[in-house]
Amino acid sequence: MERGNIHITGEHIKELLPILIKKGECTSNYKADNVIVLMSEVYYTRIKSNLLSMYIVNIINDSEVQIELVTGGGKDGLDVSWGAEKAENIKKVNMITDICNENSWKIVKISPEEFEIDIEKYNAKTFLNSIKNMFR
Repeated sequence: MERGNIHITGEHIKELLPILIKKGECTSNYKADNVIVLMSEVYYTRIKSNLLSMYIVNIINDSEVQIELVTGGGKDGLDVSWGAEKAENIKKVNMITDICNENSWKIVKISPEEFEIDIEKYNAKTFLNSIKNMFR
């Protein structure tokens, strides 16, 4: 199992929820007070295993949320991980970063720190690709 945490601030931050449900392909959700749990499951032929991803969204106030990402599965019968859980979490973090950029929301903190490094690489890559596309 892999875990990550993202702290986000911005106006109308509750609009993040329907976007996450759609872009995160969430098939199930649960709500209690200020906590919403969104879940999605994907089968990967390469590893012959399912991955379950959960977004545990804690709405702190009207302009602040904290998202706990939990991904499990993706291991073979000997409990050997092929890195699918971490890769899926990075993919989800990248998706959330894109959503935040599109809506002018600020990511205050990402943990573990290795996700932040991956985000910096992802943002640089996205920026370079956008410049390349301008000259095509």
